[in-house]
Amino acid sequence: MGIIQALKDDELQNSYVYRRDFSETLSPIDKAFSFDRFEGALSNKNINLKAMLVGKEAVVVGLGNSSFQDIIFRAGIHPKRRASDLTGDERYALYNSIKQLIADRIRLGGKDQFIDFYGKWGSYKPSMGPNMKGKNCVACGGAVEHVSIGGGQVFYCPNCQH
Repeated sequence: MGIIQALKDDELQNSYVYRRDFSETLSPIDKAFSFDRFEGALSNKNINLKAMLVGKEAVVVGLGNSSFQDIIFRAGIHPKRRASDLTGDERYALYNSIKQLIADRIRLGGKDQFIDFYGKWGSYKPSMGPNMKGKNCVACGGAVEHVSIGGGQVFYCPNCQH
């Protein structure tokens, strides 16, 4: 996915994409994206995890709902948890999941539902998300469930994600 916008210099500050993606907000592909910086950005955030990782209040840029679902699945964290309630180990698991997911998606050319500029399909298959509706968890075999959070459906495994 991408965006192409033509803006005059004085219009940049009013562009959501510019303010979000070119701000001081952390990017998981930046070498400066360390655990210490990530943990510092989440300290005392009393918001749900989806708002913390996706959208206007996010502490990182470039993650969408699909990424969010895979990240929390990999980290073993329930989607309704609040950032302020995470233990140190859970914060570290979340950070590692973000780093691993981004590396995997880049290495595999993006999600398997998208085509790049050269007509090549991505080969990253999400572990969690709408593709899991009515299916069982790839890790434990339990039934995948979904909840509404932040205006969208979030799929998760109640056995693997606490």
